[in-house]
Amino acid sequence: MDMSIALQSLETDASRQAGVSLFVLRLDLIDTYISGNKWFKLQHNLAEAAHLECKGIASFGGMWSNHLHALAAIGKQRNVPTMGIVRGHDHGELTATLQDCRNWGMQLHFVGPTEYRELKRDHSGVLQSRFGGWHVVPEGGANSLGVKGCEDIGKLLADADEGPFDEVLLPVGTGATLAGLAVGLGQSARISGISVLKGAVSLAAEIQDFIAGRDVANWQLLHDYHHGGYGRLSRELAFFITDFVSKTGIPLEPVYSGKLFFAAMSLIEQGYFARGSRIVLLHTGGLQGLRGMQARMDSMLRLD
Repeated sequence: MDMSIALQSLETDASRQAGVSLFVLRLDLIDTYISGNKWFKLQHNLAEAAHLECKGIASFGGMWSNHLHALAAIGKQRNVPTMGIVRGHDHGELTATLQDCRNWGMQLHFVGPTEYRELKRDHSGVLQSRFGGWHVVPEGGANSLGVKGCEDIGKLLADADEGPFDEVLLPVGTGATLAGLAVGLGQSARISGISVLKGAVSLAAEIQDFIAGRDVANWQLLHDYHHGGYGRLSRELAFFITDFVSKTGIPLEPVYSGKLFFAAMSLIEQGYFARGSRIVLLHTGGLQGLRGMQARMDSMLRLD
């Protein structure tokens, strides 16, 4: 896996007027299928599964899960058995994401929403009884091993020739990437996580649990840019993504990266950042998920 840093300078009308310097950490360029933060979350889980001589690695996700897609790709590359516990029912026709997963050898186990939540919590030990011998990774790779891997993202930025930076922004789902970034980056910059979830009241506490007792960067969560919630899409966001991609050539999708860049440009236009600030936007990949959103985006763009 090529871990060489791809830090791209980005200038927009808004950044020029605000007097800030923008950079994009292009983690989406790491690998065609294991893009963004996915490798960082999975690398230590792979090592742990090998150390414990597990049957393979099992994890959770939805029909368009970037996480399961990356896990299946890694399993194919490393000859490691994988299993996806999928939220939803098998109606005979797989999404493009799950078809990729199956083609790469992942076993797919479909469960309804209630069972999915119960298995994720696993308070009763049902998960271990049904999937004993597998190394089970939480949804999105959000465990201590995933956080440990994401510390490397912070170290990449801390050691970048273009630094030091004042602000780092990234999209946040489970919070594991932000937690690892905060540890790896140290106190050299402020981190702002753009929550892609609506009403994520417990997210800050979950991040704090990951980083308790560690020397970390100053961080915060911003909750006003979810555009309706996880996997939801506003017309405003659809137009923003289309315009931004055409102007910059940086590919975005509406679940994570689109919301990040929308929030960043909005904050810059509001004068949120001090003049002279050096700001990094963390592109966390997941572009394959656009396949599940493109039709909705196109429909919104056609509306009068």
